[in-house]
Amino acid sequence: MIHMGLTQYPRMDYHWIKTPLYTCNFCQNIMKKREFFLLHGFLHYADNTIANNDDKLIKVRKLFRLLTARFQRFYIPNRELTIDERIVKYTGRLSFLQFIRSKPTPWGIKVFVLADASNGYVYNWKVYTGAENNNRRNTAHNVVIELISGLEGRGHVLYHDSYYSYYNTVRFLAENDIGSVGTLNKNRRGISPDIKKLERSFARGGTIFRKSGNILTLVYRDKKDVRLISSIHGAQLSQNSQPQALIDYNRYARGVDLSNQLISNYKNNHRSIKWYKTLALSFLETTIVNSYQLYKHREPFNLKSHLKFREDLVSELAQDYIDELTISRMRQSNLRIIPGLHRIGRRTQRRCCVCSTDETKKTSIYYCVECDENVCIIDCYFLLHTRVQIHSRNKERNLQ
Repeated sequence: MIHMGLTQYPRMDYHWIKTPLYTCNFCQNIMKKREFFLLHGFLHYADNTIANNDDKLIKVRKLFRLLTARFQRFYIPNRELTIDERIVKYTGRLSFLQFIRSKPTPWGIKVFVLADASNGYVYNWKVYTGAENNNRRNTAHNVVIELISGLEGRGHVLYHDSYYSYYNTVRFLAENDIGSVGTLNKNRRGISPDIKKLERSFARGGTIFRKSGNILTLVYRDKKDVRLISSIHGAQLSQNSQPQALIDYNRYARGVDLSNQLISNYKNNHRSIKWYKTLALSFLETTIVNSYQLYKHREPFNLKSHLKFREDLVSELAQDYIDELTISRMRQSNLRIIPGLHRIGRRTQRRCCVCSTDETKKTSIYYCVECDENVCIIDCYFLLHTRVQIHSRNKERNLQ
């Protein structure tokens, strides 16, 4: 599945087509097409006999929890964090299917992601399955509380868009020693009238600041009015007269986008009817990108490109299987290459299995008892028991 993201074909079965236009020796040598599709068809991530109607993600819940625990175990995030939504493309029938017009992939499964702003490492995430019965109000606030759980008191700063910019959310984060910077919707409750609407005569490049306690709101006039809310900034302006809060937001509010970009470069685009297979494949892609970020963090002086990292990953994962397959094939087809176990006998004269052709017929009364093949005793016997492949049709190649 990882290799299919490196060599993308229109359909999954094209990886086994033997034509000049579509040729994938890797997949053909690793596994037969019928075996692959049998395994893919019966692929499951949970025991179907253990049903839980209350959990819509029961088919991938164990895998999701395992990966989340590993993500948080092997990485300590930097100070700046980003929270945003990700859409896993899926167009089938599903009770929690979402449509977000502003996303590059509008239809699919929505995943809330908390990522490191510097490199896009996914530290925590949550698959949205619809409004919860016990708390249907302010989903964004509940998502923020769940994703930052365990990071309280460490001095992190959370960058987000206007979907999460509620006064009670920013205040809750500040009380837990987590800063917050995000864009602000002008219709949010509690916003100052001066921030909500600017006069037309207000000059481009101007800024208005308003502060309530430790929460700062501002509006900056550019081509459009940009509104921000922050719990860590003051009324500072940079050298180009832009608010420092806006500069920091543009710099750090891209962590989830970095992860999405790396995933999209070599993503397996083959669709599946089963939603849990699509979601599990998205988990796999996120795991690979996180692994690449860990590699870059621990090997700063021996960096590989993302493509080279994936190529080496595929080679190492497949190497053991290739070795076992090679040995198995040699044992089945090349039992003759075992020195000391073959005896020479005499029987009726027959053609030599190594050198006799239609043009040049050569016969011998000697044969290998174990191989049951007549062979010339001088040279051909040695070739029969040392060559990995003996050509039965083009026998001139055996003597080359």
